[in-house]
Amino acid sequence: VRLRGIVSNDAGAPLPNVTVRVDGASATSALTDSRGEWRTTVAPGDVKVTLATETLPPGHDLRGVPVHAKTLVSRQPE
Repeated sequence: VRLRGIVSNDAGAPLPNVTVRVDGASATSALTDSRGEWRTTVAPGDVKVTLATETLPPGHDLRGVPVHAKTLVSRQPE
């Protein structure tokens, strides 16, 4: 299954170079590009998507903000 998404701040500006972790049947990670976009492929099944807070730019954090509010995930079957 291909997963992709965009990581942005509250103003909608993309956040590049943020590590996106995907845990599930097959754990993997991806790095956002200059447009905040990321993509990866995982085994079918439930997954948990999180952001590596240590890779967020200075002044950005996730305290009190659910990850799903920061990351739009699109699931595409292969």
